[in-house]
This record gives sequence, structure tokens and C-alpha cells, in this order.
Amino acid sequence: MRFDQYVDENKTSDDFKPLIHDLFETRWHGTGREIQIERVKDRKIPSTLVEPNYSHEELIDMLVGYLADNRFENALINGLVTGDDLEIANSYGFKGRNAVTNLLKSPEFRLVHTIIGTETFLDLLINYTARMGNVYLWGELNESNYKMQCRSSQLSIKNMLYSEIWSLPRLNPLPESASLIYDVFKTEHGRHPKLEFLLESMRIHHMNHQPDYPYILDSICPEPTNIKSNFDLAVGKECVIKFVTIILEKIMPKELFGSPHNKSVLFKKIAEVLNSHKKDSIYVCNVAKNFKITDVGWLVPERKMNKHEFIKAQNTWTQFIWWFFNSMLFKLVASFFHVTDISQSFELLYYRHDTWRRISKHFKDKYYGRFLQRRPQNLNSYFTYARNDDFIGSQKLLPKAHDLRFITMPFKGSRKNVFEYMDRHKNEVKIANLVLSHKRRKNCINSVSDLPYELLKYKNQIRGSVYALKFDIRQAYDTLPRTMILPLISELLKETPETFEFHIKRYFVLSAPTATGKRNRRKLSVLEGHESTFSDKVLSHANSPSVLKKSEIMKIVEQQLEHVALLSSSETFHRKRGVFQGFPLSGVFCEIVYDKLTEYLLSLGGGNVKIIRLADDFLILSTQMDIIAKYQDLIEKRIPQFNIMVNKQKSVVSEETIDFLGTTINLKTLSVTKNLDSYDLTPVRVSSFKALYSTLAIHLKQALASDFFNADINDEDTLKQNIQILIQSLSTRFKKSKKSVARNDKMETTRFDQFLLLTEKLILTKVGTSYLTFIRSLLKTF
Repeated sequence: MRFDQYVDENKTSDDFKPLIHDLFETRWHGTGREIQIERVKDRKIPSTLVEPNYSHEELIDMLVGYLADNRFENALINGLVTGDDLEIANSYGFKGRNAVTNLLKSPEFRLVHTIIGTETFLDLLINYTARMGNVYLWGELNESNYKMQCRSSQLSIKNMLYSEIWSLPRLNPLPESASLIYDVFKTEHGRHPKLEFLLESMRIHHMNHQPDYPYILDSICPEPTNIKSNFDLAVGKECVIKFVTIILEKIMPKELFGSPHNKSVLFKKIAEVLNSHKKDSIYVCNVAKNFKITDVGWLVPERKMNKHEFIKAQNTWTQFIWWFFNSMLFKLVASFFHVTDISQSFELLYYRHDTWRRISKHFKDKYYGRFLQRRPQNLNSYFTYARNDDFIGSQKLLPKAHDLRFITMPFKGSRKNVFEYMDRHKNEVKIANLVLSHKRRKNCINSVSDLPYELLKYKNQIRGSVYALKFDIRQAYDTLPRTMILPLISELLKETPETFEFHIKRYFVLSAPTATGKRNRRKLSVLEGHESTFSDKVLSHANSPSVLKKSEIMKIVEQQLEHVALLSSSETFHRKRGVFQGFPLSGVFCEIVYDKLTEYLLSLGGGNVKIIRLADDFLILSTQMDIIAKYQDLIEKRIPQFNIMVNKQKSVVSEETIDFLGTTINLKTLSVTKNLDSYDLTPVRVSSFKALYSTLAIHLKQALASDFFNADINDEDTLKQNIQILIQSLSTRFKKSKKSVARNDKMETTRFDQFLLLTEKLILTKVGTSYLTFIRSLLKTF
């Protein structure tokens, strides 16, 4: 019997209706939240659960096992793992306390079970969704299992990033000792004898031409001249592409790709890949398109193929293309160039190894001397994790215009140690970060999007002219005063008892259903008592809570401060000053110190001073120029108590306009417009115009979510300026992407017009219909 039928058939029941009302439609256990139910399925109730006459608690446990065995996508079994993973005898279990099963086993639900019967109770749990506020308790959510795209479906740009001269021996694209055919297909010899012969010929050509490579490199990619910044020392991408093309022309047998058409397509694809950005998703299925596989003799039989054979040949070709780019091409590039992204950008630069070694060695010699100290007594290795004396990391240098940014990438273990690292990070370090983030005396903005509202608040508090000083901290991570960190954290937690337990709940955040009706999800950790922060999101329990005491938090903090190290050339280096940028708690350490710095600066200024901070970027506003001058004098030297310096070259005082965090602030009106170059203007690497329009729509929605387009905060002129710049950013990105997309897809006027209508609708929904004429005038020139 279905639950809704039972309700209909028992309308006169004086007992049942009040019970349902009390349990599902009013406040639950004083939480202030209701439980709402909705029928979403019409599955048959299994007799194997009904007939054995289980007790109430047993029935809940048996239902969990039934849902797991049949792979139902029910919120009730989120976080469920096998008994083997927990080292228990049961088939399934949860890693921690399961709030939903505890709720279902409560006396109230036992009463519901008794009144409505087992079959109807199971119908309630299997075919309905139940929601308490924004949190789903049980029921199918029409949601995907959140499986990431298979890694083999994408080309991995990281295979050619950050190579160094010492690592070149392992970057040989066609090594003598390897079985190339196994590298391609991960199978034994014999399946593709023709290809095996061609790959061996290619390897022989590669070995024979190796002495020529340095001369070709010097000829095609000479060291740049007319150097004004570190960026100018990089080799132009067109030269890198030309160099790679010449090498491949010399070593590739013509039969490998089968025809001039295929070779032409290959070189175009190589150019596209090497011109990509670090964040681009390059799907191998798109790279494998436009080749005529019937021209490839080693791939297809001489006779005409049937459908099954053609599909098999396509799959084989995709595997081959994945190997050719992910392994052979990227290793070839990394053998001759240090490929790196720019600091605070996703653009890739290609440096000759000798050039990169020269500029990086000069930087490291100075950096190690100033900020690091060798610890020969500490025993650490990249082959172990648990037995290391320290939490170690490797260095990564990113170029800036006239300097390099030093980042330390934490070592995450090898093989089985990876799981130990993940467990420690999830249940210790991440929780400590979460607790400190909630406890700190936050006096900064969360993002640039908060600027309009902060300026409006200040505008309503003051009268008269406004003056501004902006500055940022010089080498923020490297010069952070280490001696202040532990005392400041102890102060934040001083009123918390040593034995106090911080409880962390984990949820899945559910996105809106996609066009196919499926949802995607990501995991969210929430400190107990702060769930309301995420009241605007749809959640379901992940059922893997964690608990840490205050004393454990302090121990983790001390470890992440005193026992993190850089391992370089088998030597261990600790910090003399600052913290390692890249380790998980370094960011919150900086925020806690800069919260204190902001307090100190505010104490010097008086009531009419406003300080806006994001990370290490500061903007001081005041109605008195003499106060701004006072701050300007202060930052000329090391700031007292903190012993840190600011970037004097970037410090600016103004009474008209000031650029801050990619925006321009008008100090006369305290209005703010976002600059065009603060938007993502990189080309979109997709294979169809449909995908391009979808990506641009996401770009638009993300921008509109900010306060720059809030009509209650911004005046009409400012709002129009921000709309114009936003549409210009969309247009710029579309024009940069259009040519490459057109190689694989035909641009249809109808679909383009639909995209413009969507753009118009989204903007009008945000800012109001009074801007319709203005928006349409901008879209005409899109």
C-alpha cells in the first residue's frame, strides 16, 4: 500500500493525522525546521524486507543493505562503505555517526512504523524524498554518482610542466628500454604488428637525429633579445611549434598517419594544444577528430570495414592519439623547454632549459640564503611518508615580470601512502583550517564582488571628500612574522576549554538538475553550529563526520608551522622567516596575522577611516588627507610590531580615482567599475558552438552574481559602465574562440541569436527591464 493512499484511506483517523502533522509539518525536535516529503518514485516494495518481520532497528539496517546492494542513488546511503574498509564483520557501515539512520531509529519513527505498517513505512523511505530545510534526509535525488571524467579522456598538460635539466633522462619521448606498443595500448605485443614496426622505426630515427636537435633548437628558438621582463625571456609559442614540427618531420614514418591530409591535421592539433592554457580541458576525442582513419594502413584492413570494425578502429585511433600527445609529444616538449604558467595567470610560457636554469639559479641562491636554513639531521624522503621527520614539499617557481614566485607543493605520499596523506588531510589539517577560519577575527572582504557594498556602507557614514591609499605586503608569505602566529591562535582559542570537541559535519552540495535530469555534487565540510551559512544550498548528508579537541587543533597547527620543510636534492630546508606558500594552513596563518595588522592600522586612524582588505592587498579610505599622509609615512619603513614591508612601487595615494583589485574606484562618488582585464578573456577550447555558448553563459552568470550588477547598490551610470564592460568581455572571448571552434563546427545564425537573447534575459533579470534599450544597443555590436 502506498503512503499517499494510506493517508487518503484514513482521513478520519484522529490518531494518524496529528502524528503525521507533528512529525513532518511542524518544528522537529526544536530545530525550527520542518520535514517535507514528496513522492518521486513508484518502486515495488521488496518482500524480502517485509516478510521476515524485522524489528524496527533491524529493518532500517536491512533497508540500508538493500539500497546498497541494488546501487540505489538514495541519500540515506551517502557515505556508506563496505565492512572491509572499516575492518568490521558487517557488509556495510558508516565511518561515523549517521544522523539520518539515528533519526529513523528514534521512538517517533518507530511509532510511525507501528501505525502505518512495514510495507507503507518502506514505501515512505524508498519512493519518497524527505527534506529538512535545505538538507535531504532520504530518497532518490535523480543524481549522478559523481564520477569524474575518466582521466584518459583528457590530455594532461601537466605532463610537460615544470621539467628541469636534472629530470631530462626520464623525459625521453621514445626511450630504448620501453615497449612502445605497450605504452600505447597497455597490452602485450602482437595485436598491432604494423604499428609496432612503425614505432620502432620512429625510435631509431629519433636516436639517429638526436645530435642534430641542439642545432635545430638554436636555429629556430634562439635566446630572445631586447629583454624588459622575465616574460620576454620565454620563447615564442610559434617558434616552439615550428621546432616540434621539424623534429616530428624528421623522425615520423609517413605511414604512421597515412596521408598528407592527416599529417596536416596533426600539426594543426599540435599548434592548438601548445597554444592552450593550463586550465583548459582538452578532450582526446576532440583531438582525434578530422583525421581520415581509412588512410591509416596499420589501423584498418584493405577491404571495406563493417560497422563493428569501424567503431573498433575509431577506439584504437583514440588510444593512439592519447599516447601520441600525452606521452610522446609532451615529453618531447619538456625535454627542450621548461613549460610553466605565469604567476596569478593560466597562460603558459616556454623557456629554454639553459635560460630557465640561469634565471632560477640566481633567484634560488638569494632566496635560500634569506629565508631557509638547512637541517641535515632531519631524515626525509619522497619514497616514504609516515617515517619522515617532517611534512615535506617540492619547490615550484612561477615567473613574475621582474621576479619569481616561490611555491612549495606538499608531498602527498607514494602508492599506499597517498591514502594516509588523504586521511590526515581530511580528518586533521582540513578541520584545523575550518576551525581557525571560523574563529579568526575576520575584518576583510571575501572577494572583489564585496567591494560595491563596502563602499556604499562607507559612503553612508561620511560627508565630504575622500582620499585613498592602497598598498600590498612585500613577499607576504616569506616575511610573515612566525613568532606572532602561535600566540595569535592561542588568543583566538583561549576561551575554548582544552577538552572541547569541534564536530565537523560533511554534506554533498547538490547542483540544479542538468538538461538530462541528473545532478552533480561536491562535498562540503561544515563546523557544527554554522550550518546556516549554507542555507541557500541544497544538501544531503555525506555521513562521514569528524571530531577534534582543542588540544589536537593546537598540535596540528604547531606541526604545520614547525615541521613543514622543503626537500631539495635530498636535503631538508626549514624556514628562517615566513611560511611556505602552498602548504594547507599557510593561507589561514597569513589571514590571522593580517587581521591583527588591520586592527592595528584602524587603531591609528580614528572613526572616519575605512580599511578594505583582501589577502595582502590593503585600501585605506579617509576624509582627511593628513591621516592618509600619516599612514603613508608609516609604510615607508617596516611596520612596527609586525616587522613587514610593503611594495613601495605599488603604493598609491589619490583623491580622484584609484585602481584596486582589478577595479577602478571613483573617490568622488565612491562608485566602482570592474576593469575589462579582470575578466577571463582567454579563448574557450571546445569543439562546438553549442559548448562555446554554454561556457560563455556560465561566464555571464558568474559575473552577474556579484554586487557590481546590484541595482540597489550602484547608481545608474555605474551600472551601465559595468554592463558595457561585461558584454565587452563576452564579445572579446567569443571572438578569440570563434576561429578555432569553426574548424570543427558550423556557426548557425539561429543558435547565435538564441545566445544573444539568453544574454539579454539574464542581464535584465539581474538589473531590471529599464535597461533593455541600452543592453540591446550593446548586443548589436557583439
